[in-house]
Amino acid sequence: ETMSEAKCKNIVSTLFAPIKQKLESSGPQSNFRYSQSQFLADMEQMRQRYMKESSREFNGQSVPLPKQTEVFSAFNHNEKEQYSRIIEQLEGYDKKVMDEAERAEKARTRKAAAQEKLAQVQAEVEFQRQHFQAKIEVMNQRHEQAMVNMLKDRETRHRDEVARFELARTIELNRVVEMDRRGSMNIEIMAFKDGNRCV
Repeated sequence: ETMSEAKCKNIVSTLFAPIKQKLESSGPQSNFRYSQSQFLADMEQMRQRYMKESSREFNGQSVPLPKQTEVFSAFNHNEKEQYSRIIEQLEGYDKKVMDEAERAEKARTRKAAAQEKLAQVQAEVEFQRQHFQAKIEVMNQRHEQAMVNMLKDRETRHRDEVARFELARTIELNRVVEMDRRGSMNIEIMAFKDGNRCV
C-alpha cells in the first residue's frame, strides 16, 4: 500500500466517521431515522471534501487523481452499497410501521364512528322510551281521573236516589199518618153523632 493510498484511505475513514455514526444511531428501536436521501446527500458532500482533502500535498507529494478516484470508488462500492441496503431496510421497516399505524388509526376512527353511532341510537332509544313512558303516565293519570270522576258520579247518583227514596217514603208516611188522623177524626165524629141521637 503506497503512501498516497494510505493517505486517501485515512481521509475517507475520517470523513465517513460522522456519517457512520448517523447510520449506527438509526434503527428500529431508535427515534432517529437516517433517510436514503440524507445519506446520499452526505455521501456526495463527503466525496467533494475528499477530493479537496486528498488533492493536498503530503510530504511534498501530490496524490495522483487516478489514485484518488480509485480509493474513493472502492470505498463507495463497499460501504455505500452496504449502508444503502441497510437504509432501505430501515425505510421499509418504517413504511411497515407507518402502514400499521395508519391501519390502526383507521380502525380507531371506524371504532369511534361506530361508538358514536351506537351512542346516537341509544340516545334516540332512550328519548323514545322516556317519551313513551311520559305518554303512559299521562294515560294512567287520565284513567285514574276518569275512575275518580266515575266513582263521584256514581256516589252522587246514589245519594240522589237515596234522597228521592227518603223523600218518597216521607211523603208516604205523611200520607198514611194523615189518613190515620182523618180516620180517627171520622170515628170520633160518628161517635159524637151517635151519642147525640141517644140523648
